Amino acid sequence: MSMRFTPSSAAAIAAAILLAACEAAEPTPDATVRFTNSTPQRIVSVLANPCGLNYDGTEINRLDAPLNPGQSATWRTVPACYEFTGTTASDAAYVLQQNVGTGETQVTFSQTLTASASAGGTAQTAATTFPVPTAPAVRVVDGGGNAMRSIDVQFATTNTGALLTAAAGSTPATTVVVRTNTQGIAALTQWRLGTAVGAQTVTATVQVPGTVSGNNIAFAATATAPVLTATSPVATTGLANTNATAAPAVRVAATAGGTALAGVPVTFTIGAGAGAVTAGTTTASTVTVASDATGLASLSSWRLGTAAGANSVVASAPNATSVTYAACARTAYTIGASIAGTQTATDCVPATGFFEDLFQFTNATTTRFQVWTLNPATAAVRFFVYPLGSELTAGGWITTAPTGTTTTNALLVGPGTHLVGVRNDADGVSSSYALASQDNLTESTNCFGTIVLVGTGITRTRSLSAGNCTMVSNGLTYYYQPLWVYAIQGQTYTITMSGTAFDEYLDVYQQNTSGVFVPLGGDNDGVAGTNDARLVVSVPATGWYEIRPNSNLALATGTYTINITATAPPSSVQTTSPAFAELRPSVTGGTAPPRR
Repeated sequence: MSMRFTPSSAAAIAAAILLAACEAAEPTPDATVRFTNSTPQRIVSVLANPCGLNYDGTEINRLDAPLNPGQSATWRTVPACYEFTGTTASDAAYVLQQNVGTGETQVTFSQTLTASASAGGTAQTAATTFPVPTAPAVRVVDGGGNAMRSIDVQFATTNTGALLTAAAGSTPATTVVVRTNTQGIAALTQWRLGTAVGAQTVTATVQVPGTVSGNNIAFAATATAPVLTATSPVATTGLANTNATAAPAVRVAATAGGTALAGVPVTFTIGAGAGAVTAGTTTASTVTVASDATGLASLSSWRLGTAAGANSVVASAPNATSVTYAACARTAYTIGASIAGTQTATDCVPATGFFEDLFQFTNATTTRFQVWTLNPATAAVRFFVYPLGSELTAGGWITTAPTGTTTTNALLVGPGTHLVGVRNDADGVSSSYALASQDNLTESTNCFGTIVLVGTGITRTRSLSAGNCTMVSNGLTYYYQPLWVYAIQGQTYTITMSGTAFDEYLDVYQQNTSGVFVPLGGDNDGVAGTNDARLVVSVPATGWYEIRPNSNLALATGTYTINITATAPPSSVQTTSPAFAELRPSVTGGTAPPRR
């Protein structure tokens, strides 16, 4: 709104002077204009010479703060014509009064203000130290409900760590002032919540003196703790003083599975094992990584401690529940070596209360037959083995070695790196043991089961003979040599049996929850144009499987070649220790499915 007037000594004279001034070629010099603020309002600007009296309209003053009721502001200027631009929508807000003094004309403002309900940004939720989705805003109106522009509104918060931003590029603070726009709205650019979980508030107050109806509007928000979710296996292994097979990484989100949070400081700290973590070019016992745009915070590597045993790294962020990564630092082992070991509380503990020693060995580029022996001196222990990588999902028991009794285990080992472990048979028990192995021996031809370790693949020439295990199908007896594989759900095994001595046949059995092997599938002539057998098995569940190479002819004997390949275990984010399934093989044969 606006109005124009000229100075006078009386209301009647004012009208005449105004008309004369607008018609004159030059304004009366040294005219003085004074206005008085009777209620809380703001004068936005005063323009000189809006009448066009040979002067350009130029803003000659501007009030950056409202006047208190009764306060005055005076300009003594050359132009005789002025335009006051105010903050109400009605010209009735301006009252031209009698002269206060010689050459003065007084203008009084008489409107009232109302801070109406919030214009947005109430009842929101965000993670601590992060902005709410919609910044708070209020609308200021006059007594007639008209939008009031250029009214200052103060936004303030007392929550620790909370920050308010008045405008883009401005410095965040706990108290800021925002001026209303032409719609009467004053809005924050951002409200970043404080560091504490729970209720947080911002209060908006219209910054004018006197009573303002509906002032002190409160905005409430709930600050929640961010959620850390592991995106790399939390159970892993590695040789002592080398990098673990998986580097810790987490995703930070506002809620479980919710919106990713960028810029959250995630601290990775070494727990057990005295190793080191690396982020970028920094290697230390503690490093901090800011989550990226996808919420991901990850380490470059995790070097395990110099001694074999349990290692850990803890990932933490402000207010969030931490994630712990566990690794078993294993010892390099050379086939043929004898080890006198002792299990203690500092060993790996892959299952609650059990102590475990873990060794790593690498097989040559050919399939080898190895025999491992274990003799516990002070307590019964379990002995197990699996290809490197399988431990991230599960492993398999091989046998229990009673105190003072030597247990022998036969392994058919493919090329690659494998793990062998010795674990107590009871919670919290420390025991000593002797572990040894022999390499590249000749397989037994009697009913002697062999565990298969498939790394990159396994190929072995074997033979069926009268000393093998036997099974009955359709009333006929067949020889077979059992092989046991611990397979992971999602893997695919391709098994081929070839040769010219007889018509090959393959059976695969799956161990059920009772430990009994039940038929899963069989094949006679899976390779076209030959008598060779082939089975492709998509592993339906993690556990033990028995492969029975045999013949399509009863009591057939002779040599054959077995080839087994497997896809890598599927990647798995492990939240608990590996679950081990006990191998309880039965090599008595029993009744087999009918021949096909």
